[in-house]
Amino acid sequence: MSPCATSGATAFVESVLRSVLDQLSPAPGDGMTAAECPINPETTSPLQRLRNALFSRLDELDRAFLIVDDIDSFSTAECLLLERELSLLSAQGLKVLMTSRIRYVKTVPSANFVEPYTQVELRLDDETLSLGHFISRDLELEHGDLGLQSTKEPKPPRSKLGRSLSDVPNKEAIKQLQERISQQADGNIALALLRLGNLHNLQTAEAALAPLADVLPSNIVAFFHAGIDNIKRQPAAERDLGLKVIAAVARCDFLAGIPYEVVHRVIRKSPKTSRTHLPARIQSAPAVPTTTRTETEDLVALSHSTHHSLEEMLYAARGFLVTGGSSRQPLRAYCEAFYTYVQEDYNEALAESRSHLDFGGVNPDELGGSGGARKGGVGRSQTGKVVGTAAGQV
Repeated sequence: MSPCATSGATAFVESVLRSVLDQLSPAPGDGMTAAECPINPETTSPLQRLRNALFSRLDELDRAFLIVDDIDSFSTAECLLLERELSLLSAQGLKVLMTSRIRYVKTVPSANFVEPYTQVELRLDDETLSLGHFISRDLELEHGDLGLQSTKEPKPPRSKLGRSLSDVPNKEAIKQLQERISQQADGNIALALLRLGNLHNLQTAEAALAPLADVLPSNIVAFFHAGIDNIKRQPAAERDLGLKVIAAVARCDFLAGIPYEVVHRVIRKSPKTSRTHLPARIQSAPAVPTTTRTETEDLVALSHSTHHSLEEMLYAARGFLVTGGSSRQPLRAYCEAFYTYVQEDYNEALAESRSHLDFGGVNPDELGGSGGARKGGVGRSQTGKVVGTAAGQV
C-alpha cells in the first residue's frame, strides 16, 4: 500500500470519525470534542484524539448506533482503516451496522433509472396469492378450527357456526363454502370481506350452505352505492360519462364486454343526463321531471358531444370497469356482482343513464353476445331492488 493511499485513507477515516462524534453530541459544545481531549505527548495524532473523544462520549451514553451504508464503495485502504476504528468503537459499546450494495457493473442496463417510455402498466392482482387461502384463514380465526389448515396462528374455540359446520356429515361442505365465497368475490378482497361479514352473522351450517338468494346482499349494494356516489360527485362531464359508460357495459355479456368503439358511438349520440344524477347535497330541489325533452334540446346536447378516449372512460368510471387486452378493447364490469348491480337496476342514476342510451344502428354482432352472466354466478332478482338481507344470505 502506497504512502499516498495510506495518507488519503487516514484523512477519510478522520472525517468519518469527526462526523460520528458530531452526531453523538446532541448540541454544539455538549460532550468532549477532539480538540478538548487531553494530549498525550506520545499520541498527538488527530486520529488518536478523535478516538479518545469518541471513547469518552460513548462512556457517557447508555447506547449508541451507527449505520455505514454502501461500505463497498470505499477504497481498500479506507475499508481497512475504517473497519479497524469501528472495531475499537464497537468494543466501547457502539452498535455498528454496515451495508453493501450490488456494484453497478453487475446490474442490468435498466438499473440506471433511465426509462425510455411515458407510460407504465402494472398488474396489481397477484395471481400467486390465494384468495381462497385468505378466506379459509378468516373463517378459522373467526369460528375456530374447521380443518382447513389455513394458518398456524392460535385459533379461538369453535363458535356456534363453527360447531355446526364441523358436524356436517359432508366434510367437503366447508371447502365448498370457501370456494363459493371465493367465486363470488371474483378476486376482490373487499367483496370477500363483505361476504365473510355476512357469513359471520349466521348461526347454523344450514343457513351458511343454503342456496344463494336471488338478490345481492344489502352490504354489497351499499358498497356499490358508495362508489357510484363518488362518480356522481365528479364534475358534470366526467359524471355523465362515467354513469353512461357503466350503464352501456351492462347491456352486453359480462365476460365478453362491449368494444370501446361501440360504447363511444352510443355515448356520442345520447343526450346529456338530467340533474337527478347530482348528489343530494348540491341539488337545489327534488329532481322531479316536469317537462319532456324536446328534439331541439337533444340536438343541443348532442352538439356538445366530444371524443372520449378509452383512458377517459376508465377514469370517469372510477375503477368499476376494466378493459381486455384484445384489439376490440372490450370494456366490462370489474366483477360479476357489480354487473348484476347495474343490469338489475339497483341504482336509479345508472338506470336513468341506461334509459338515455341509444343502441339503434349497432350491429348485434358487435355487442359480444346477449346480456347475461356466466353459469353458476350470482342470481338475478325479479325486482332489482334490495330491502334487506335475507336469512342465510351470503
